[in-house]
Amino acid sequence: MKSLLNAVVDTPELREVYAQVQPKLTDFWTRLGQNMAIFKKYQQLDSLARKDDIVLDAAQQKAIHNALLDFRLSGAELAQPEQQRLLEIKTRQAELSRNFSDHCLDANNAYRYVVHDADEVLGIPEDALTQAADLAKTHDQTGWMFTLQFPSYFPVMQYAQNRALRETLYKAYVTRASELAAQYAGGELDWDNTPLMKEILALRQEEARLLGFDNYAQLSLKPKMADTPEQVIAFLEDMSQKARPFALQDYAQVEALAKDMGIDTVQPWDLTFVSEILREKQYSFSEQEVKQYFTESKVLQGLFATVEQLFGVRLQKAAGTTWHPDAHAYQIVDQQGQVIAHFYLDLYARQGGYAAGYYSYKWAEVLSSDVFGAFEEAAQSGAPLVNPSVGAKYRQEILAVGGSRPALESFIAFRGREPSPDALLRHSGMAA
Repeated sequence: MKSLLNAVVDTPELREVYAQVQPKLTDFWTRLGQNMAIFKKYQQLDSLARKDDIVLDAAQQKAIHNALLDFRLSGAELAQPEQQRLLEIKTRQAELSRNFSDHCLDANNAYRYVVHDADEVLGIPEDALTQAADLAKTHDQTGWMFTLQFPSYFPVMQYAQNRALRETLYKAYVTRASELAAQYAGGELDWDNTPLMKEILALRQEEARLLGFDNYAQLSLKPKMADTPEQVIAFLEDMSQKARPFALQDYAQVEALAKDMGIDTVQPWDLTFVSEILREKQYSFSEQEVKQYFTESKVLQGLFATVEQLFGVRLQKAAGTTWHPDAHAYQIVDQQGQVIAHFYLDLYARQGGYAAGYYSYKWAEVLSSDVFGAFEEAAQSGAPLVNPSVGAKYRQEILAVGGSRPALESFIAFRGREPSPDALLRHSGMAA
């Protein structure tokens, strides 16, 4: 919870407390993972279960398997000097990761670009301009103030007719917390994350070698769905090969339209802008026009109604405080009136970093598209798209079992086969 709060609501007070507590937490969890007395107890349970001296259900067996893996990845089987070095590595990695995030947040928060001429903000939607004008007023300035926060930055890249403005914000955005930040983003050199990244990579490699892996990729994948880095690379290469012809076709259309608009060479800060115009020309579709029909209340109402219909539950607001007035707690109630889960809903962008590998993002997209494909297939047989029977199977085979069995097994139990990228490609308009 402490890491969550630091990520979603960054304040000087919370940051200071987090910096004080994080080393202690890292030390505690690493030492717990190296506790031989507890490790041996889990080993004894595992041994008894394998010899059928005790009977464990699937969830209990998976819990023991996960615990043993956690102990091994924490260095429980290492000699004491190696355990101590691993503790030092994890402590330093946690410190570097925290500093990395703080630098990104500071760079985001520090950048402000003010425009005074109305001709320079032509094309930017009225709601974005209102926010920019209000922000300028809060800093006792006139005109429009833009930042690198996504709700401020992205409308400029998508709609601003002023190419120089797009270039200025783009260069500031992509050089945040780097050695180029002082030149393009007005950032402090102390926020340069380059040396941090180099040290993090070196420490990750050392950690992997200590634990018996050739590289950090092997270590990172150990508790995940993919078995080897080679599988990940093969997945990404397969996706890229299937997507490449469509990407080249789309890019050719962007280039042609850009030339018609007087842009001889398409630059990165042109892509989003020209692509938006192309989409409006080809499909008569504008995100800005559609957005007015999808207000927050309507979207949440539709989302909650879909969940309730699919899974036979009710979503209700729950009592309790949250980290921000815009964040709300909810509870999920089953048909018997029992509360079976809670979740937080926090819709508005503030400060916070979240890090994950590109593979994890794309793999999650593959899984979600393939799951939705099951609903599509049922609808082809005449069933409604929002199908409670398919929803019940999804709840039973994936949601209900949670981490009690490998994720791949749960997916196969629901879908009847291993995941396929075909649905994602089709949903992305990349199916032949």
